[in-house]
Amino acid sequence: MKTCKVKIDHLLSITDKQKLWSLSYDQTKIYNAALQYTKENSFDYKQMHLVTKDLRNNLEMSSPAKMSQNTVFRLISSWKSFLSLRKTDPNARPPTKFASTWDFQPLIFDWNSGLGFKIRDRKLELRADYKSYLSIKLPDYAIKCLEEVDFIVQEIKISIQDKNFYLSITLKDLNQVLSFNKDNWLSIDPGLTHIISLVTSDGIAIKYQNNQFKNLERQVSAIQSKMDKKKKYSKRYNKLRLKFKKKLRSSSNKNKNFQHCLTADVIHFCKENDIGSIFYGDIQTKKLTKSKTASTGLNKSTQNRGSLNRTKQFLQYKAGLNGIAFSLVNEAFTSKTNCYTGELYGNMNLGIRSVEIEPGIVIDRDINAAINIARRTLGTWSPQLSWIRDISMTEKYIVV
Repeated sequence: MKTCKVKIDHLLSITDKQKLWSLSYDQTKIYNAALQYTKENSFDYKQMHLVTKDLRNNLEMSSPAKMSQNTVFRLISSWKSFLSLRKTDPNARPPTKFASTWDFQPLIFDWNSGLGFKIRDRKLELRADYKSYLSIKLPDYAIKCLEEVDFIVQEIKISIQDKNFYLSITLKDLNQVLSFNKDNWLSIDPGLTHIISLVTSDGIAIKYQNNQFKNLERQVSAIQSKMDKKKKYSKRYNKLRLKFKKKLRSSSNKNKNFQHCLTADVIHFCKENDIGSIFYGDIQTKKLTKSKTASTGLNKSTQNRGSLNRTKQFLQYKAGLNGIAFSLVNEAFTSKTNCYTGELYGNMNLGIRSVEIEPGIVIDRDINAAINIARRTLGTWSPQLSWIRDISMTEKYIVV
């Protein structure tokens, strides 16, 4: 499954945009009605669906029923995220804020046998009440995505970003999910300089260098420094603020693109080597800021950029799509533990990048941690000295 996102604002007339805003107003009412029910009653999806169904019928809304269900699902996802965060974060807040009619609600159309939308003659036809509601000419990039023979359209989403309309097309892979050998595993230790350090059951070790886009980050910092010296909300300040937001968005998009390419390369490596299991060292990045021993640089890198957590989510998602088992493992003290004897090293500051397993056998610190993560997952397995000695390590750099 993959998503193709294109800008369509320049392809829409004023009437087209008014029709999309009309559908958005309907979804705002649906969202607020479902939210009001959760405030006054228990969390019951069936009752929420009946409430929104009655609202659609009473107001004679033209938006598809499936779109209203997707809006309710969005609210349910927000509640699930809150209930999950509340276990570890006492400051987590429930989704109690009503949606505003000034904000455009994302419009999600399911395929639904063509009742929600149709694609023909290089045009996207949105349907409401079983009739054509709006026709949008598709750009060349979207047509190219649709022409891939191994994918079919599952759903489309229309949203607004930076006051421009965007179309996201989700494509579903027609090929059956391949079955890989679960006995072949890959163990990963995440980090900052090397965002992924992995070792396989066959003794192959790879370290992926992190791409931090330092030049772009320096530009962001320089603009922010200039903003701090200007009078707030002055013309010069507002001009710098727009430039700052543009550079910050560019930095975020480049990092996300890098993480997509990185995780795709790891999954491709698993397919080539028939690896059916991934063990991932789980770093609780939100706890790092509360830790007195964590360094300031580490906190900035993990909190502000979000690279560690997002890489984990991307890899977990892509592994599931390809039928590869994904396990999260507590990585505490894995880099400070001898992967052969299981003993803790004494003085192991971050400046020490290699460890001595046995006299004459030295391996990379991160690879040692990845082996310990595999040991914790497998339980009864322990590496042999000959296997450790024969590990071949390479470094890779993902170019985006």
